[in-house]
Amino acid sequence: METTKIIHIYYDHGNEIAEVLAFMYKPILISLIKIINELYPAIQIVLKVNPNDLNNIQEGDTLLWVGSIKIPDFDLLKKKHIYTIHYNSEPYVKYVNSNEIWTYSRYMYASYRKIQNQIIKFVPILFEENVPSVPYNIRNEPMKLIFIGSLQFRENKYRTLPDTLKKNLIIIQNIWNDTDYNRFISDKANIFLNLNKEGTAALPSVRINKLLSHKCIIISEHTNTIDDELYKDLIYFCKIKEIGSILNEFMQKTPDELQDISDRRYKIFCERFNSKNLLNLIIEN
Repeated sequence: METTKIIHIYYDHGNEIAEVLAFMYKPILISLIKIINELYPAIQIVLKVNPNDLNNIQEGDTLLWVGSIKIPDFDLLKKKHIYTIHYNSEPYVKYVNSNEIWTYSRYMYASYRKIQNQIIKFVPILFEENVPSVPYNIRNEPMKLIFIGSLQFRENKYRTLPDTLKKNLIIIQNIWNDTDYNRFISDKANIFLNLNKEGTAALPSVRINKLLSHKCIIISEHTNTIDDELYKDLIYFCKIKEIGSILNEFMQKTPDELQDISDRRYKIFCERFNSKNLLNLIIEN
């Protein structure tokens, strides 16, 4: 890709969920633009927000396709001498015939390495700058446990949670723009929960890194040893049956204590997941 003059970044889209996908993919797109500008400053980036076709890509250019809902014909593009990269945003291995495959998870990277004759890269989601933070230094009662997303494919895990925990758990799945998201995050001091989709092990770092950018305190079930290690000192990993007790520990802390936890973890996150640290983050085979 070093000789590429133009890199075209497209992402999956659909008319009925265009706003949803635009919001979901935004952390990936922001990170990719920062990373490409840092590593390849001479390359021109063309971002296609709502692509209808790929006719504007010329021979010698690169297509970087984000998402796995719709996949272009990589074989045809390669025959046209277009270099192809697939950024898989899903928590499972998807085999496509692009020149390179990029993934947000080091665990996914390790899984992808089983694929032969392709370049595999771990390309992380970087921290998002200048966004509002959770006001942990302001007391609000009662503090809640927040899960942002859908419980679909997580029903069995949800059923294992004790009723006392469910009373403090709020499911948020109707925020699909920055204005509403920022308003919700900065309104009250809450703790945030991660439950992986059943049957998957990769930490959903697109969602997680956005929360960490807003200085959220996160409790997560253990995901896998690779991602757990990368996010050490950033997330409170535990067994599902331990979530309630950890939440209770947070509820006993003072606002200043919670703010200190948030500040310290945010500092580590910014140092670890920033564009200046890319050479220590990005790995490839």
